[in-house]
Amino acid sequence: MAWVNGLQDVVAAHTEISEVDGEAGRISYRGMLMNQLVGKASYEEVAHLLWTGHLPSREERDDLVRSFQAGHQIAENVVDVMNHLPAKMDLMDAATIGLLSLDVPENLNKVSQAAFYTSAFPVLLLMHYAKQKGVPFIGPRNDLGHVANYLWMQTGGEEPHERSVKVLEAYMILTMEHSLNASAFAGRVAASTRATMQRALAAAMMAMTGELHGGAPSQVIDMFNEIETEENAESWLRDRLAQGQRIMGFGHRIYRTLDPRARVLRDIAVEALKGQEALKLAQVVEDKATELLATHKPGRRLFTNVEYWAACVLRALQIPPELYTPTFSASRIVGWSAHILEQQDVDKLIRPKALYVGTNHELE
Repeated sequence: MAWVNGLQDVVAAHTEISEVDGEAGRISYRGMLMNQLVGKASYEEVAHLLWTGHLPSREERDDLVRSFQAGHQIAENVVDVMNHLPAKMDLMDAATIGLLSLDVPENLNKVSQAAFYTSAFPVLLLMHYAKQKGVPFIGPRNDLGHVANYLWMQTGGEEPHERSVKVLEAYMILTMEHSLNASAFAGRVAASTRATMQRALAAAMMAMTGELHGGAPSQVIDMFNEIETEENAESWLRDRLAQGQRIMGFGHRIYRTLDPRARVLRDIAVEALKGQEALKLAQVVEDKATELLATHKPGRRLFTNVEYWAACVLRALQIPPELYTPTFSASRIVGWSAHILEQQDVDKLIRPKALYVGTNHELE
């Protein structure tokens, strides 16, 4: 039996949710190419597509809005729980505790539950963020969509600009699902035991907190801050490669071409950062790093990934780096819940086999 480190390329599920083609550099949600959705459907509509397999009708859209609004109404006991958490607690940890404390309305079907949790999570997240910053928390508004509400709460009640909403919505649609990634798999494993959606989502959230999964955009910003100027880019990159270190924001376990999400986000960043030094630096670093990686790692085909241009877009929106992974999670919760729903329908325990490779001993 072959031993596969990290289960790379092992098929662990059959899914109808999304298809990621690493060779062609293509992603589809329920058979619809991503570029058919970004800028043409709302975050809520694409979420419904992933949960059900189709975009919502007018009636379904109304039900969806009500389910999202239900998630805004955080029960008093949950507010009390959040108020008692230490301010220094990690944002993801605090929001997960809050999510596990939620009382879900009994009349919600599975899709409405997914919408409820998707809506509630950023409220809990930004409630704790306000506590960390020592400022009053401004809760969501029912007249705003999911993405606009995120900006409204994150800024402490500033009216979200339409352009900013469109940019963040594009980012959140691009990152809401990516096949059987580590956090989605963690959620599916939990769901396979017949754990509730609440608990399976908590498993996915904790998997997201590891630095190998959800933390890369902030590390890209760190890289830009270290390079500082376009003139420093080539020497900094050469030194990094000479030390055998990674260039953050380049390469992906799946893609052997430009990450299709990065392609869309690059176009968005070019528009959002037009004329700014931050954009020029990002473009110079991309060009130089791609050239140097082709020389230092021939055959690897290392290009920018979603984290590279996500960092640029999130910085353009003035979202602080400590919110990068939480913002990613506020998007990806849709994919997690879609995988949990699919695993619940399968209703089969995920129980792989481990191959013992240790040494056998006998007592003397």
